Amino acid sequence: MRLFLISLLVLAGCSRTLTSRGPLPHEVYVWQRQWTPAVRSGLERAAPVVASFDVLIGEIGMKDGAVRTALAQTDYAALAHARRPVALAIRIGTYAGPFTPESKPLVAAIETLRAALAQANAAGLRVTELQIDFDCPSARLAGYAAWLRELRAAFPGKPLAITALPDWLKRKDFAVLAATAGRFVLQVHSVPGTRGAAPVLCDTAAARRAVVLAGRLGVPFRVALPTYSCELLTDAAGHVKGVQAEEESITQDEGRIVLRANAPELAALVRDWEFSRPVTLVGVIWYRLPVDTDRFNWRWPTLAAIITGKSPEPQGRLIFQPSGPGVDDAVLENTGDADWTLPTELALPKDTVAADGVNSFHLESNQAGPWTLHATTGRILPPGRRLICGWIRRDPHLTLTNPSP
Repeated sequence: MRLFLISLLVLAGCSRTLTSRGPLPHEVYVWQRQWTPAVRSGLERAAPVVASFDVLIGEIGMKDGAVRTALAQTDYAALAHARRPVALAIRIGTYAGPFTPESKPLVAAIETLRAALAQANAAGLRVTELQIDFDCPSARLAGYAAWLRELRAAFPGKPLAITALPDWLKRKDFAVLAATAGRFVLQVHSVPGTRGAAPVLCDTAAARRAVVLAGRLGVPFRVALPTYSCELLTDAAGHVKGVQAEEESITQDEGRIVLRANAPELAALVRDWEFSRPVTLVGVIWYRLPVDTDRFNWRWPTLAAIITGKSPEPQGRLIFQPSGPGVDDAVLENTGDADWTLPTELALPKDTVAADGVNSFHLESNQAGPWTLHATTGRILPPGRRLICGWIRRDPHLTLTNPSP
């Protein structure tokens, strides 16, 4: 009986997920295909505070039975100058098989990774990982594991990692796939919200549940979290017909639903994991590198705040600055470290005698009532940015302070 009880206690202990606490390393995806001066500047700015960079080197797809490879314009010299470890990431589009050593996407991936690894080594980079981002159908994970065995043979001694979706965690073949890879990146920034609720980029409650499931596999993993925004383009009936997340919209006549990465919620999520997490959760990767010219992404102060343990918050205000004889510009500015949703009603000083709006603001009232600038919808003002929303002329015989925003 005593032996039986001891056996039960051992089994109970083995079924529990070991936990850990403490700061998590933060990595950043450099997923930009064109290495503009703004990308290089963003890389240089992030280097002092991130643990490493995960860099897209190219994408592989199939069309009409032929493989198509699109290489990113990776600047290996700029990466070497940043003096951070690098993971080389390759994206493979949807492919349902066959998963043989001669599969065209696999052969192209090996060739592309070899060429990138040679360039990285020539530049003096420390490549710590080869990362595979494959849109594998959930029912084909066993075939994906066969590919990984071929990749491991092609790059002996080089650590591999795969990106994985929360849905895969419940598939019977994923445990073997994860063990074959040796490590994985759990991508939670496309987790759908509760059925019937408004769509979100990252359902943080679902992300927490996915991390618990992932922790039971016993395989080291990181979590990929979003920094970006996207526009769901809709038709006249409100049905989604496309998504914009990296480029400017081609036309302006579509309906739009804008989804944004919620910085305070994601900061709280990271804090929770730093307090308690599965021992196999070993880091966070942010998608994607903040670049000043990227309108679909956070600005750098937002991500920097989270990495340093803060919860980003906007600090918005309305100020008035002289712009000409007797005329002041009405200026909205955000001195915080998170995006500010601008107010749609701005009360002007009581001594205003003339005014007008600009940049989508217009004057809604006149001398018969309070002077107000109005906008139809609240725009987003990134941290460190300013927007002139109008001008005013004041009564020189009255002396009043600026109103609060």
